[in-house]
Amino acid sequence: MLKISRRNLLKLGGAGLAGLTLPTLLHAQAQNRRATRTKNVIFIWQQGGPPHQDMWDMKPDCASENRSEFSPIATALPGYRICELMPRLARLVQRMTILRGVNHHIPDHNPGSMYMLGSGNPPNPTIFHPTWSAVVKRETESRPGIPTAVAIPSEPSEGPNSGFLGAAWQSFATQADPNDRDFRVRALAMPRDIDLARFERRRQLLDDTSRCFDELTERPDVLRGLDRFHQDAYSIIQSPATRRAFDVEQEPTTVRDRYGRNKLGQRLMLARRLVEAGVRFVTISEPVGWDTHEANFRRLRENLPVVDLAVSTLIEDLRDRGLWTTR
Repeated sequence: MLKISRRNLLKLGGAGLAGLTLPTLLHAQAQNRRATRTKNVIFIWQQGGPPHQDMWDMKPDCASENRSEFSPIATALPGYRICELMPRLARLVQRMTILRGVNHHIPDHNPGSMYMLGSGNPPNPTIFHPTWSAVVKRETESRPGIPTAVAIPSEPSEGPNSGFLGAAWQSFATQADPNDRDFRVRALAMPRDIDLARFERRRQLLDDTSRCFDELTERPDVLRGLDRFHQDAYSIIQSPATRRAFDVEQEPTTVRDRYGRNKLGQRLMLARRLVEAGVRFVTISEPVGWDTHEANFRRLRENLPVVDLAVSTLIEDLRDRGLWTTR
């Protein structure tokens, strides 16, 4: 994440009149390598919203009819207790920041999701604000052959995707689940009997054809966006490093078992591989499901052990590999 000083942030409002906007400020600071530190994000989207009062903020002093049926347990942080169904995360809580004030007041899942996913902007019927991943892809320097943003298996369907930024800033979606026995990223799998040389000849033919549109005085934004998206895709397909990162079969069986042989565990394991390869932003569409208006406690007894194992293993794995740092 790029650092922006408080003084520069306060100047942004008036600086726009002088030609300095947030993107240009980010670009300028990106040139100063000594003042920046590369960060990676693994963003887990939990559709429906996990109930904090049953997990992180249990309020044990409330009357019995107003509190969770689960018991709180001690954590590594003295005085702070969380749900008994998350014992592994309880031991790692000192490596986490629990934010209790993130909320919205939209009583409908889809508009609420657009708010939370749309880079912090309220939903608007006339404009779709981009997701966090699209903003990161737009505002950070890309590395050849390494996708800046990846979605496993895709961006949340409730969100705006790349919004008004256009197709060029969409995440690279796996469109497949790493927990599947025959998992492979379709965009990286070439048809049978097509090698890289033949693929390159086809790409050159397509480029020659596409140049016919360059003479148009007005070229739609969607065409320009698709050009950028396709160029990124070509670069990724030809990158051995990226192919290795997506090849989950290279991961030791013991490590895969530690995460849990389920959709969430294997998606987080793949996210770690991608971050290790240099991907800046990984979006995980969590498959557990948190729309627990009915049978809340029964479903939490099923969901929370899965989350506790997978997320705690991710934290430990990142720490052991030197990818998790605290200040």
